[in-house]
Amino acid sequence: HTDAIARYGEDLTAIQACDVMTPGVVSVSEDVLLEEAARKLLESNIHRLLVVGTDGRPLGILSTTDFIREMRGTRWVWYLD
Repeated sequence: HTDAIARYGEDLTAIQACDVMTPGVVSVSEDVLLEEAARKLLESNIHRLLVVGTDGRPLGILSTTDFIREMRGTRWVWYLD
């Protein structure tokens, strides 16, 4: 997607991030199990989760790519109801 942004960069000069952001960020705590995080991704039909610390401060982003990287080379099978 970065190539599309680069192509249309000139058109983005007057648009603020808040004008196009996705509101209602879905988050998980830093100690959540991956099974629960995966369920939240699937139920919310999203590709990224904000990971927050015990104090509520953002620590990072957990993405579907992170799951794939973690599962690569393993025999994990996920059964999500």
